[in-house]
Amino acid sequence: MDHICAMEQQLIQLLTQRDVSQANGALGGPESEEVQCPYCTSVLTSQHALRIHCGLHHPEHKLDSIGRGQSFDPLQHSAGGLPHCRLCGRKFAKWQNLKHHIESGACSHLGGASFVQHPTTEVELCPEAAEQVKPPTLAEAATATAAQNAPLVQRPFFLQPWPQWDSLLKHTALRKDLPRLRTIALPMPIMDTSSGMNPDADIFRFCLVGQESQSSPGQKSKDDKPNKRQRQDPSETRRGQRRPFAPSSHQKPPPDDAVRTLARMVLRQEDMLAELRMDKLFICFLREDEISVLPGLYQVSKEYHKQQEEGTLQAQSPLRTLLLACMMKQLRDRINHMMGAQEGIAKLQTAGWLTPDKAWARHKWCGGAKRLIIDQEAEVMNHDTFLESIDFLLTHLQGDVIQKFSSAQNLAKMEESQTHTATFFLSVSLRGRVAVDVYNHFTKLMGITALQLIGLSMKRATLKRSQMAQMVAALAYGR
Repeated sequence: MDHICAMEQQLIQLLTQRDVSQANGALGGPESEEVQCPYCTSVLTSQHALRIHCGLHHPEHKLDSIGRGQSFDPLQHSAGGLPHCRLCGRKFAKWQNLKHHIESGACSHLGGASFVQHPTTEVELCPEAAEQVKPPTLAEAATATAAQNAPLVQRPFFLQPWPQWDSLLKHTALRKDLPRLRTIALPMPIMDTSSGMNPDADIFRFCLVGQESQSSPGQKSKDDKPNKRQRQDPSETRRGQRRPFAPSSHQKPPPDDAVRTLARMVLRQEDMLAELRMDKLFICFLREDEISVLPGLYQVSKEYHKQQEEGTLQAQSPLRTLLLACMMKQLRDRINHMMGAQEGIAKLQTAGWLTPDKAWARHKWCGGAKRLIIDQEAEVMNHDTFLESIDFLLTHLQGDVIQKFSSAQNLAKMEESQTHTATFFLSVSLRGRVAVDVYNHFTKLMGITALQLIGLSMKRATLKRSQMAQMVAALAYGR
């Protein structure tokens, strides 16, 4: 206890001395009386200034007998508990440097020339540490809690950088890469501009609202696919294990004459059907991505079967015709949405889909690049002519004018699979004037870039034999 009391008295004494020195204006050690140099006629303001003067102008005399030096006091000469000079504001990394700075008289407030001899470094020019933020009041805390519980799109830190996002478009490299990364962006919402043209499609229009931004439940990216080990061919595992001179399991017995005759007859009928398909069949490729209509068609199909089971179905057309009409309806709405604003027209022209004269270009398949490219030699289609074809199809896609519109794979299985392109077969009737006009309009639309707004591309069926027909030909002719 005696030791603690002694320390307390010493601390009180130090604090008292500091208060007295601050009251007398003694911070930094300057004295009010004037001192005259004993070696010349100069008059100085303090004893410490006299020592500096003698060191500069009278170096032949000893400084020990002249004036008195400034003693270093951390409480008086430091700032913020750091080795920073409170008098001149100079910052040091070590306390011993600050002590030498004060006792040697280098401080500018003590008559020294510290900033002249050693200019300020970059480290000393760093901004001061920010002051500690005061604790928030109850009202401020309640406001912060309400902002924290608000939705993400309404929080201040989310809304603040919005004006800065547009500044990214100032970079030329980024602006050139955007069309390549995402050719067309479809802002929402899309207005229904084809109401009344097809009554059956209007019944199921709610299935297509906002579907361009959704993806199928089973859709995954390529990076999310599990690495599955390929199943090994059983014949490779048994290779080398066959007994000598044993008959090979890969050698098939030659077909007899009856089988060959039957194969030739089937192949002849297949060739005749291929000739017929050229006059009525289209092959459609629907891309499965963020702008695809496949999710909407799947919803229309489910709603159609649901109403059919409940007995509340009002549509007069079969499902195949209804799906195609809904697809044309969605295409027309998206085209009017993009062409209704200058921004949408600029995006279409940047992608090369729309010419400066507002005519639609055509795509063609590039076998080397394995993708669709712009066909520079093909004839373009005027926008008004294109809309006339879409309006005609949307109006006359009713009844049995379409004999087939189905996918090569079930829609439900496609929703669960990881396929990126779906193949559909579109077969138009051969009877009636309307059917002929529908076929001609579909022929005009082949390759038009506007179909890419719903991820659609189409072509006519060819005479090329299918894989199954090629197997029959090998059986019939032995090749």
